[in-house]
Amino acid sequence: WKLQAAMQLVVGGLGADSDHVGRLKEAMRMQKKRQEAVRELRKAAEARDGARLRQAIEAALLAHAKEADVKRARDALRALDVRPALRDDLQRAAAGRDAGALKAALEAARKGGLHERGPDLLREDPEERRAFEKAERALKDIAAGAFRERLRAGDEKGAERAMDEAKASGVDASELATLAEELSAFRERVRLVKRLREAMEAGTKEALSAAIEDAEAPGVDCDVAAELGAARAALQALEQRVQEGAARAQVAQELAWAMQGEDP
Repeated sequence: WKLQAAMQLVVGGLGADSDHVGRLKEAMRMQKKRQEAVRELRKAAEARDGARLRQAIEAALLAHAKEADVKRARDALRALDVRPALRDDLQRAAAGRDAGALKAALEAARKGGLHERGPDLLREDPEERRAFEKAERALKDIAAGAFRERLRAGDEKGAERAMDEAKASGVDASELATLAEELSAFRERVRLVKRLREAMEAGTKEALSAAIEDAEAPGVDCDVAAELGAARAALQALEQRVQEGAARAQVAQELAWAMQGEDP
């Protein structure tokens, strides 16, 4: 509008054939060209069209657009050159369920800024955020699954390493607390099973009774049913043998007394 106002002043004061009129017309033409170039930058970035945006940047440079406008467009173009590929890598890694590929894809995505809003000139692609979050969830699920697989295999050291990996993979604090409880229950089960088995090997009433009492204590929340049942059976058999032995001893004593003609 300033150029238009200046044109009106020149025309009114100097005449339509003045050199000033020609220069102002040229300035107005260039200003309009710059405005059109900046609008095209915005439209191309909004359309997420890399080829169109590259041409728009070239036109903006020829039109002597503001450096700030060109820089914003270049930032958008650089993002367009890398972000779709990063998104695709995340989607492939999540579909493949491979922890190594997921870690690599997530690391590359973070370096490429995919976990954040892109350049302000560039229209946001919601698939980028979804792909990143899905890959994160997949990695966490794999880490938690690896931990539980180690527990099922009875590998305490492997489970401890898997717990560390779960933390490094960004597993949520609440889920980590659940995994820690599962590891604690596993360790308690290992301890109880060991004690029950050792008691059965010892074969004494004292050892069996103490181990059974330990496994049946309030608050014990782990599955030792098989070993506990075996220990109970061993204790019952032991008590039965003791009773039978006592009964046989009583009969023998009574026979001895009878043979001696004595009353018990």
